[in-house]
Amino acid sequence: MRRAVFFRIGFGKSSGALAPLFFGVLTATGALAQLDLPGPLHLTHVEGYVFNTYGKPVTHAEVTLVRNGAVAASAQTDDAGAFHFDKASGNYTLHVGRTEFAPADRDVIVTDEVVTHLERKKLYVVVGPGVCKDECSSVLTSKKEFQQLMKKNNAPRQ
Repeated sequence: MRRAVFFRIGFGKSSGALAPLFFGVLTATGALAQLDLPGPLHLTHVEGYVFNTYGKPVTHAEVTLVRNGAVAASAQTDDAGAFHFDKASGNYTLHVGRTEFAPADRDVIVTDEVVTHLERKKLYVVVGPGVCKDECSSVLTSKKEFQQLMKKNNAPRQ
């Protein structure tokens, strides 16, 4: 499931005559864009690993489940970068706090559906360099996707 995000540009009363001209310039140049943002992950358990872009575990990182702006649960990664939450249920934002690496956020829905039990997913959180914001980080649910990302990130640069 992907959500589309559209940007809206507002004009004051005095610039009413400029709005059609500005809109025409935007559409002619292709400046209006639709972004595909990933929808929430559906999970039965919240557990996984945090790695840096080189595939090394990020130890002692704070991982939280946030609901309505408040921390509902908190965990810390171990020496293997692993974390897990017991008895989480509902809608959350999974947040990996900033360490020397960038933070990461991803919406998750923790539910007891049969489908989510059949495909019990572990999370693979890859945090980017510390100067980045969340856009350098990834939250994956497939070990294969994680391995492909590590291969891509660590391929020799030409």
